[in-house]
Amino acid sequence: MANTFLWYDLETFGRDPRWDRIAQFAAIRTDLDLEPVSDPIVLYGRISPDYLPDPEACLITGLTPRRTAREGLVEAELARQLYQHMSVPGTCSAGFNSIRFDDEFVRNLFYRSFLDPYRREYAEGNSRWDVLNLARMAHDLRPEGISWQYDQEGVPQFRLESLTAANGIDHTGAHEALADVEATIALARLIRQHQPRLFDYYLSLRSKDAVRRLVNLEEPRPLVLTSSLFTRPGGCTTVVWPLTVHPDRSNEVIVFDLREDPQPLWELPVDEIRRRTFTSRENLGDQTRIPLTGLAVNRIPAVSPLSALSSEAAQRLQIDIAQVTERAHALAAHPELATRIRRVYSAPDHRESYADPDLGIYSGGFFGDADRIVFESIHHSTPEELTDRPPSFSDPRGPEMLRRYLGRNYPHVLTGDAQRQWQRFCARRLLAPEYEKAQDFGNYRRRIRALQDRPERTPREIAVLRDLLDYAQWLETNVLAAE
Repeated sequence: MANTFLWYDLETFGRDPRWDRIAQFAAIRTDLDLEPVSDPIVLYGRISPDYLPDPEACLITGLTPRRTAREGLVEAELARQLYQHMSVPGTCSAGFNSIRFDDEFVRNLFYRSFLDPYRREYAEGNSRWDVLNLARMAHDLRPEGISWQYDQEGVPQFRLESLTAANGIDHTGAHEALADVEATIALARLIRQHQPRLFDYYLSLRSKDAVRRLVNLEEPRPLVLTSSLFTRPGGCTTVVWPLTVHPDRSNEVIVFDLREDPQPLWELPVDEIRRRTFTSRENLGDQTRIPLTGLAVNRIPAVSPLSALSSEAAQRLQIDIAQVTERAHALAAHPELATRIRRVYSAPDHRESYADPDLGIYSGGFFGDADRIVFESIHHSTPEELTDRPPSFSDPRGPEMLRRYLGRNYPHVLTGDAQRQWQRFCARRLLAPEYEKAQDFGNYRRRIRALQDRPERTPREIAVLRDLLDYAQWLETNVLAAE
């Protein structure tokens, strides 16, 4: 198939991609002119009895375990179908806030299902993209032709519903995956119509090489960066100076926000720079936070040359071009800063790490080549074969991941000790999940009761909450009582 966009959106049973599950997937494949080339795709995902959905998420989407059990696929089959759609050669998987949200759910889904979490993002001419940062760039740098909404403090609103409402785009059924896909395509068409050069430019940043050529550490220069990190009244854009590559993450470049004075970078001790970089503003008191941040070249950053910032846009964004240029010259005169900043970021990594293999997509490291061969064999084996003759793994996560894979997707093949082990695992997860951000069974029911007690519930919301309580009763009877 020729190069295409696969515009997609997820509805989920919660907001944490490491823990929560996909409830619905919808997609429309278009050509590069944003015209559909095939029928829409809508899939639902079932949940397994080791998981509790977030009641508030269910109220937003209207999706419940009962509905997805009736219409949905087990997780392994949902993963296979998504992988197939996203891996068509020449596919750019795109969405709205997909880089930070939807893509993370997809990665974790593939990881739990013994599929490569990343390959569909780069292999065979494939890529990914996100319209949200395109909208932010359009607002800040090229706003003409598009209408915008602001809150009472003048902060621009970039929710999909805000953008569609401001521009008269039909978005009936917001928070229904297919409606959100259609609205995203319409918004992309609008921006492309009024700002075609910006559209094509940001599309080119799908390539890491294109970003690296721009964020050139051998010949650094000030760069315009648009990001939610810089959201304030007026916009989301600043000017930054690239300093060095992160010592542990080769796809991340550490940059400095030139709206602030860079002098502390060469005057303060490394430990003090580290403290003022990673301590929240609230805990710093009167001290100034040092505005260092990471720019991930593999996440389609909205970065552009300084020439992209017109004098009118700079004034609107309250960026003093002369001042940031002067500060850039000062930083260029201190090449030793690259080594200092790497030391700042060389402190022990405080990213969360868990013994639970479900949570180990990033902290657990990459699987080796031998295990990748095993993963391929899993997808060519029947559940019965995997139960009777489980493969050997090199990575210690493998055996437990396989037990969960079979229990979640093919519980009918479990017998004897394996069935009892799965039952106990589900009960433990419901009653006392290891992940501190997860809700337990008692809290799940209390939250539903509290939501039911709120006045003016709609008939739809009443039905959703009733379904969720029914699911709790089913778990108590079939999982917890059996334990």
